[in-house]
Amino acid sequence: MADRPLTKVDKSDVLVGLFGVWDDIDKLLEGLPEDDWLAPTSLPGWDVKAVVSHIIGTESFLSGIAQPEPDVDVKALGHVRNDIGVLNECWVRHLSGEPGPSVLKRFRELTGNRRV
Repeated sequence: MADRPLTKVDKSDVLVGLFGVWDDIDKLLEGLPEDDWLAPTSLPGWDVKAVVSHIIGTESFLSGIAQPEPDVDVKALGHVRNDIGVLNECWVRHLSGEPGPSVLKRFRELTGNRRV
């Protein structure tokens, strides 16, 4: 493997950017009609709620929160290709029946706790 220069970024700069992205997502979702939570995105097969569920899953994992038990063997699903895909699919399936505002509330609670 070729030697490449290591890029170092100050943690506080990264956190400012991350928190800004979370704030932007929150603003986009605030007051979103339920039908819009089910709108397709540029990610094949994923609606808005699935994308937010993916973020919730990743941040939950980073917070030490166990993934929910899936209702099916998600490893057997054709679009799940690795362990990260399993994690994502468990959260997407778990939150799919929740109304959009409940998913937003969970996003806010989780990202609020991660800021501390």
